[in-house]
This record gives sequence, structure tokens and C-alpha cells, in this order.
Amino acid sequence: MPTPEEIKRQREYNELLKEEGRIRAEREGRTASDVYTRESVDNAASMVSYAQQLTEDAKEQAGYVRSKAEADKKLVSLARQLSTSATNITAELGREAEVLKQIQTDRKLQRNIEIELANARAQLTEAELVSASKLAGLGATREAQQNKLKVLQDKMSKYSDKELDNLNGRRTEDGKRLDLLKEEEKTRF
Repeated sequence: MPTPEEIKRQREYNELLKEEGRIRAEREGRTASDVYTRESVDNAASMVSYAQQLTEDAKEQAGYVRSKAEADKKLVSLARQLSTSATNITAELGREAEVLKQIQTDRKLQRNIEIELANARAQLTEAELVSASKLAGLGATREAQQNKLKVLQDKMSKYSDKELDNLNGRRTEDGKRLDLLKEEEKTRF
């Protein structure tokens, strides 16, 4: 049978738990109705617990003793619930540990890459840096020219072979005319 002092401590403890819950609720952004509902449930649980304790005390004083098996069943049930909860928490912590390990591995890899880049940069001479810059510029120019070529090829693919032959023939004829004009120009002067 709990003493009045133990009951008082339990009530103080329950009040502290309520205050802690209220603070957590504020941090998590729960609404006042959520908090009120939770407090109501907690109060009800507290009252049920208190009523059960009073009932047990009254039974004890009256000489009625609850069967040992009933109390043991309740303890076994609570122990199972606690074991299940501990298992779930352990699994979550294991997953979290794996994620943290992977993050650490990735950070080490990133540091190693940065060190290698710094070493490579340090080993390049000024001339090599200039050459590397020119090479990068040429690569960009080449890519731009390849893109233009692709655009032209796409345009050409729209024409049929017959149309292309006609265009080539015109170019040939135009080229011959241009050559004749140049020859005439040379003879005039």
C-alpha cells in the first residue's frame, strides 16, 4: 500500500510529465485541441490508476487479496510490451547507425577527392595550367561546332535525295559560271 507521501510524489511526477508534454507539443506545433485531448487522456489514465490503487487498498483492508496469477499475467504482458518496444527502438537505432556510417564514409571519400584534386593542381606547372585552360576552351569550341553541324545535318535530312542532287547540281553550275567570270575578268585587265 503506497504511503500518502508516495501518492504525493506520484502526482508531482505526473504534473511534471504533463508540463514536459505541453512543452514538446509547442515545439512540434500541435494545436491546443491536440494538447487538450492528450491531457484529457493522461488525466483519465491517471484517474483510472488512482481508482485501481484505491480499490486495491480497500480490498487489502477488507482482507481480500487479488490472486497472484492475475498479477503475474499483467506483469508478463507489460514485460512483453516493453520487450517489443525495446526491439523496435533497437532496430531503428541500427538503421540510424547504418545511415550515419554511410554519411561518414561519403565524407571521407569527399575529403580524399579534394586532397587528390589539390595535389593534382599543385603538381601542374604554370605552362600546364595555361595548356589545360586552352584545351578546355578548344573542347568547348569543338562542342559548339559539333552542335552546329548536327543542326545542319538535321536540316539536310529533311530534304530528299533528289532535292539534294538538284542543289548540288546548281552549286556545280554556279561554280562553273563563277570560274568563267573570273577568267573573263583576268583577260580584260
